[in-house]
Amino acid sequence: MAHPGKILYDPRSGVRLEVRKTARDTLGKGFEVEILYPPGRGKEDQQPHYHTSFDEWFEVLSGKATYWTNGIEHTVGLGGRFAIPRNIPHLNPYNAGSDELRLRQWIELEQPDRKTLEGFEDFLETGFGLATEGRRAGFWQTMVLLKSLQPSSYAAGLPVFLQRTLLGLLAGVGRMLGYQSRYARFASPEPAPRQNLAHEYHFYDRWYLLAPIEQVWESIVQTEQYSRWWGRVYDKVEKLEEGDQNGVGARTRVGVHGPLPYQLNFVVESVRMERPHMLEVRAQGDLVGRGIWRLRSVEGGTEAGYDWRPRADFPLVRLLSPVLKPLFRYNHDWCMRQGEIGLREWFTGAHRMKSARA
Repeated sequence: MAHPGKILYDPRSGVRLEVRKTARDTLGKGFEVEILYPPGRGKEDQQPHYHTSFDEWFEVLSGKATYWTNGIEHTVGLGGRFAIPRNIPHLNPYNAGSDELRLRQWIELEQPDRKTLEGFEDFLETGFGLATEGRRAGFWQTMVLLKSLQPSSYAAGLPVFLQRTLLGLLAGVGRMLGYQSRYARFASPEPAPRQNLAHEYHFYDRWYLLAPIEQVWESIVQTEQYSRWWGRVYDKVEKLEEGDQNGVGARTRVGVHGPLPYQLNFVVESVRMERPHMLEVRAQGDLVGRGIWRLRSVEGGTEAGYDWRPRADFPLVRLLSPVLKPLFRYNHDWCMRQGEIGLREWFTGAHRMKSARA
């Protein structure tokens, strides 16, 4: 998961990127990174493109930056600040010189838009993550990544409606083949071993909640209350054991469902707690594995990340995972979206208003 201070590195090119501000840190209003380009690097993987909803800003911290807009090349030296306006075809700054180039790059949105900013964060995280594995994004992976940047970014020279249509179709095929715009192994704060079995999964989800961290902690740690705000997914919860005075050892039997026609039943046990920042749980039943909730305070609220590494022992999922893994990932993604929506409504009281109208 992109967070302030996270370092992304491409061993092939030597490009190094440090995340300074994320969508969660800025309430969806900005994104900032610092990039180091070795001599002669930064242009090789670029194609002319433009952005429709924001300007990009840059500051040269060392070396000289070269970029072009509308086919015209520009050079900016140490201390220079410049903007690339929206709707202008361009190549981002690169290093055409013989010294290292270090840049600060940032985006400031007029209206909060987490989806757009997180699309850029995932694009960078996945691209650099593949590079650290010695891989490059192939055709289908590239289609999925480019689609994740729409509707804010497009290639120059092609009609927008054509790009939306083609990328929509091609990215859809890519997702069916198992490609994603964001991978848990790159987003997770801790390294993940390679999965060896088709029915082993690794998910990493992040929620942004307009509530203080203590309030979010109390909601997350009380598994037996999930059906109250995560009722679209949690059909049943039954407390089996209370655990110790800190809640470690608490066990809850749950039954969950998503849009696919099956229910999963398993027991969740709390095995480690560091209030109010970390909760580790273990699951036994149709799903077997480990999950870790990590909470941190950000501007205006709390970011909750869930690192979930299950093995599916439910017979249907286990049997079909080799061919339907993308579909089961979709089922998980849907469930997690319902959880974020439900908890937001719980904190704002919107669930009570819905009940009153019903």
